[in-house]
Amino acid sequence: VRREKAPLKSEELNNLPFPRWDLFPSHRYSYYPLLMRTPVATLQSTRGCPYGCGYCSYPANQGLMWRYRSAENIVAEIENDVKKYGFRGIVFRDPLFTLNLKRIEEMCNLIIEKKIDIVFSFETRPELLNHEILDKLYAAGCRAINFGVEDIHPEILKMIHRKPIELEKVMDTVHHAESLGIRTTCFFIIGLPGSTRQTIQETLEFSRKLRISHADYKIATPYPGTALYTMAKANNWITKEGYDNLGGYSSTMKINDELDPEYLEQVCNDAFKKFYIRPGYILRELKKGNSVTVTGFGTFRVSRRAARQGVNPRNPTQKISIPAMKVPSFKAGKTLKDAVR
Repeated sequence: VRREKAPLKSEELNNLPFPRWDLFPSHRYSYYPLLMRTPVATLQSTRGCPYGCGYCSYPANQGLMWRYRSAENIVAEIENDVKKYGFRGIVFRDPLFTLNLKRIEEMCNLIIEKKIDIVFSFETRPELLNHEILDKLYAAGCRAINFGVEDIHPEILKMIHRKPIELEKVMDTVHHAESLGIRTTCFFIIGLPGSTRQTIQETLEFSRKLRISHADYKIATPYPGTALYTMAKANNWITKEGYDNLGGYSSTMKINDELDPEYLEQVCNDAFKKFYIRPGYILRELKKGNSVTVTGFGTFRVSRRAARQGVNPRNPTQKISIPAMKVPSFKAGKTLKDAVR
């Protein structure tokens, strides 16, 4: 006999005990390079997602009903994590962190009032933020946000039950966050139903135009319990079954001859290279004082002040100049600083 248990309500979530982090090797936990402090703890302040995107596993395993913990309860757990276990960062693992902006504002105000020294990250949709709340989040310690963009074509998104987002709003949100010092990551999905090779390339080009800190590209994957899985089963698209094939970086479907598995895997691999091995991107990271690893050229770590001045901090008389690389749109003979755009 199997008895289905109803999802916990919001008031019940507030009554859950805080994690016993002493039972885990939590001193080793990090979220680099999005959060620079360690160790970090995970915290889930909400469950469920009412958007119900057809490719997403969140609605399948947490439901469509959005339930949330109070701002007071969230901050109490953060205080417990900091004082009892020594955590310096928090990764919120909510499917949709900012659906209720009043709750977020209350949480930020409490963190600021209590002077809790913490940095944190979360995941949300770009249209569920504005400049005012981003300013407040940064003041409270937010240093990284993950955004789902997925595809730039409304007709493709509608086919898979995702509400489209205006591209101008995406750009405005991520650019304001980055200007504050919040590192942003945007997620993109390659090979959704309705996609063509042309639409895929258009989405990838848009991802490179965004001045974001990170991009993550996944191949459309039919997770069991999702609308995409039902659609794929009905149309005999699935080529590989089993949980070992659900990582998102290998193709498990063949929707048509144009989007064959080999093509999708190659495009996904190339997307990462074209995003991260760009002169402009590397120079921006160096200016932020971050390490950048380029195969064949080593790791470069430069302080923010030195990067702005264009000098090597270990040898102030030496100008920063990184050899030319064989990557698209980069002319041989130029340094990264010359080629930035």
